[in-house]
Amino acid sequence: RYYVLDTIEFETGEGEEIKGISSKEEFLEIQPRGNYIILNDIDLLEEGQRFGNDNFRFEGKIDFNGHTIIINYKQTEGIFRTIGNTGVIENIVIDVKLNQEIETNNFVGLCYLNYGTIRNIQINVIETTEVPNSNIRLFMEENHGTIENFVINFKVPMYCLNGSHAIRHNFGIVKNGYICGENIKVPSGYAENISTLVQNNRDNGKVMNVYDLVNIEFNSGSSVANLVIYNHNNANISNVYSVGIGSINNLNKGPNVYAINSKNITNNYYFADETFTTELHQKTTKLALHDSTFQNQLLNGENAFNVDELVNNGYYPHVIMSEVMPKQEYIDLPEVADSDLADILSTEVLEQGSSTVKVKFIVNNPSAEEIKQIKIENVNVDIISQTYANEKSEVIVELNNPIKYVSIYNVQSITTQGVSNIPFTRTFSQGERVIEVDLYKEIHTVQDWKDINNSPTENYMLMEDLDFINEGNTIVINSKYTGKINGN
Repeated sequence: RYYVLDTIEFETGEGEEIKGISSKEEFLEIQPRGNYIILNDIDLLEEGQRFGNDNFRFEGKIDFNGHTIIINYKQTEGIFRTIGNTGVIENIVIDVKLNQEIETNNFVGLCYLNYGTIRNIQINVIETTEVPNSNIRLFMEENHGTIENFVINFKVPMYCLNGSHAIRHNFGIVKNGYICGENIKVPSGYAENISTLVQNNRDNGKVMNVYDLVNIEFNSGSSVANLVIYNHNNANISNVYSVGIGSINNLNKGPNVYAINSKNITNNYYFADETFTTELHQKTTKLALHDSTFQNQLLNGENAFNVDELVNNGYYPHVIMSEVMPKQEYIDLPEVADSDLADILSTEVLEQGSSTVKVKFIVNNPSAEEIKQIKIENVNVDIISQTYANEKSEVIVELNNPIKYVSIYNVQSITTQGVSNIPFTRTFSQGERVIEVDLYKEIHTVQDWKDINNSPTENYMLMEDLDFINEGNTIVINSKYTGKINGN
């Protein structure tokens, strides 16, 4: 007589063998090109337990099947030393214990180097002690591959002093994920090089479709950011947001990206009471977090998030993962004190011209009032149409007759008028609400080109072919040019 206690089903390709792994001993003996599925949780709390070395990469595939690997502060090079180009790690949960009595200055969670694909991964920091750790890398030292569909959950505060994040150097792709839970705390000393996700985003590295709810608390320090500390070379950051700023008090740096060398940063939002002067950061109202249109436009370009169901019920979006992964926590969206006020939630460019552009505004409008005016610095705004539904107005406007032809414009105010016929104007301080649209001053003649020297911060578009023969150095733009030139 026998009893079936549990079953598991999986599909293999023709001629493909998948081997089940049930124990720590079996896991530590995997082959570099094998195809495996994990059948139980695995405890790797003993020192030095990992796969591979500097010249021995994992090039196979492991489906952890939603099971958990438990590691602690003794893990200095990760569960894997190196994941190779063809390596795939998926459906994995890692529980981290940083519970040592004396601070550690070296911890790596998943792997030291990644060149492969890691998807459907949840890292939980479950146990810590209040000591000034350094060089904590929850994911890895370097990413040259792809990390997608991830959750980092600080179930308890994590304590560190410097050099702590999920990834130290990102040369690859990090996308579709979020960071949540308790804050990162610096127990004493000068905080430096601390972020929740990446220290150095460099070369052609990409960070996209990510939100962060974890802040860093410290008394003094620098090079601290919510998401990325340094954006180098041609690195790209797009479609990200953070909520709160922790102890960051230098309003000239961050909060999402501390130092910007590469300006390939778009749709980079933060939600805080303070207004930062940092370029390529946009502050907006917490009302936008309650708007599924905003969340979808920002995060869900690859349909990797469950947005509508969760946001409409008052929760932050979840990442869509395999059904074998643990259920994600429901995290309440923040309360909004000014939820009864009209406010701009999102913008979308509909038609782009040289000196005119048609834009769609989504405006929070719980009182169903008419939007009478949207005032934007240095450009005229004509309201073309507006429709109202579900406490929001969709307002189509044309921006024209700019005083300055640039790419970022400050929204100064929005005026509404209800059944009482009494207009209400909500004003915004400089940099509090901005829109990103490109307006161009037209260049028809050689003299128009030379006049760029008079205003080298504006954008220009060529409308005619220009003949520079016999013009000599008179056509040289001598001033430092910081605008955009569209060859049309």
